[in-house]
Amino acid sequence: KVGKSIKEMASAEGLLNHYEAVRARKNEE
Repeated sequence: KVGKSIKEMASAEGLLNHYEAVRARKNEE
């Protein structure tokens, strides 16, 4: 159970990083 929760947290963090990268790219344009 704990391992799954850590995995979900990691993927959620990955999504946040992805959205921040997309936002940064849009700001550059």
